[in-house]
Amino acid sequence: TAVGWNICSNDTRNNVACSDRLSFNVQGAAVSNVLTQSRVCSVFLSNSTNGGTAIWSNPTNANSSDNTMAATATGLGTQYTEWLQTYNCSFSMNSNATILGIVVMIEKNGDPLVRSFDNETRLTKAHQIAGDRKYNATVWNDADTQEFYGNSTDLWGATWTYSDINNYGFGAVFAGNSTISALFNIDYMNITIFYNESSAIDSFSFSIK
Repeated sequence: TAVGWNICSNDTRNNVACSDRLSFNVQGAAVSNVLTQSRVCSVFLSNSTNGGTAIWSNPTNANSSDNTMAATATGLGTQYTEWLQTYNCSFSMNSNATILGIVVMIEKNGDPLVRSFDNETRLTKAHQIAGDRKYNATVWNDADTQEFYGNSTDLWGATWTYSDINNYGFGAVFAGNSTISALFNIDYMNITIFYNESSAIDSFSFSIK
């Protein structure tokens, strides 16, 4: 916010006179508190372009937390899964939104013999991979566990505009890996956007005589 002022008083000693004792004007922008939008995207699929060797079955099962899984399994040797990809999230960011952070939540469970690990979680911008690769190096639990990738101030090493988030091709991909045969189950995936919105303040002025 920009603020300007001019103060003037009559100075009889130097024969200086002012018609206004005080003038004041303000112009700038106001910023709202942090806002959030969370979405479950409408498209889920198994994407082989990462070179993964394990195909996800029933990928659309990851659209709700209901213990119905998108599932896959790796074989012997160091292998990683195809990307479980989701997009078309129907975010509705206004044009005055500033993106502050992005969180991908994945509810998952793995092999009870402690063989399942993350390979990576990534974001997509207009269907292209964008930003940092994130993963948790801890072995998966055999019970459903919610994992959060990113935080309220994490932009994943990329720049984001409101139109990037609203775009049909914005979403996320996930892959798991193992050095031996392992099971991977994804129950639920969603994305949360942290943002604020700015609004212009009309400039104004006043004077006191």
